[in-house]
This record gives sequence, structure tokens and C-alpha cells, in this order.
Amino acid sequence: MALLDVLIALLVLALGVAAMCQLQGLVLVEGGHARARAAAAQLARAKLDDLRQFSQLPAAGIGVFGLDEIGSDAGGRENADGSLVLPAGELSLSDVTYRRHWEVSAYSWCEGGVLTAGICSGARRAGFQQIRVTLSWTDADGKTSDLAIETAIAAIDPVLAGSALIRRPSLLPPSVVPN
Repeated sequence: MALLDVLIALLVLALGVAAMCQLQGLVLVEGGHARARAAAAQLARAKLDDLRQFSQLPAAGIGVFGLDEIGSDAGGRENADGSLVLPAGELSLSDVTYRRHWEVSAYSWCEGGVLTAGICSGARRAGFQQIRVTLSWTDADGKTSDLAIETAIAAIDPVLAGSALIRRPSLLPPSVVPN
């Protein structure tokens, strides 16, 4: 009878150890997925920060980044040869290949306070651009994953952006919207 009790105890212990090993494997796999997702989020945020760093509104020559240069898979800080510092396309990080892509949609507050896709008549540029950065990658187990982050970038001249901190706050909308 004692031998039977010992065999049952060993069976229960073996099942427990097998379950722990299976759990450990699952934790390692999910940890890899979490690292890949965190890296994708960081790469998307880096591109959004890059697109916010325009130094003037109109498009400019090589090395000077203007808001008007932002477009789908276009825009951002430039290298000396004019190529983007953070381009669209494939990039590898920690044995994972990510595909970075962004889409830009222009919107404006037109006459009567109506939000309109595109540019209002008589304006040189849209009031803001909605940007969606998407990263996709294939995990080690062959599963494709995607991550997307969206934001909006206002068409405010960087030289004048600090003046909002100096002016007295008002509850009324501005009478003139800079283009």
C-alpha cells in the first residue's frame, strides 16, 4: 500500500513538473512577442516624433524639413544626401524584420467651423494632418502581427508655436487661422 502511495505521489509530481515546463515555454514565447510589439511601438513613436520636427511650414531644399513635405511614406528629417533618417520600408531589429509605413490625411476647419477633409478654398495648406504609422512583422513562429499609432500634427509655424504660451488664454476661437 505504501508503494502505491509513493507511485501516486510521483505521478502527481511528474504532472506538476511537466505543467511547469510547458508554462515556462509559453512564457518565453509570449515574452518574445511582447518584446517585438514593444520594439514596433518604439519605432512607430520615433517616426511620429520625427514628423513633428519640421522647422518651417513650406517645403524646402535638402536638409531643411518643412511641414508641406509630409505625405504618405514621405517627410521627416533628412540625411545630407536628402534621404530620410527614418524611411518607410523594411528595417531589422533583434532578428525581427519590421515593415514601416505611414499614411497622411489632410483636414481643415473651414468656413462655419466645419471639419473638412483636404484644404479649404483660399488656404495654402490644411489646418492639420492626421498621420497613421503602421508597423508589421512576422514572428519566429510565422505569425504576422501589426501595430498602428495615430496622431495629428497642426500646421503651426514652429517660430510662432511658443507664442501660445505667452498669450492670455481666451475662450473665443481665433479670428485668423495661420496658413
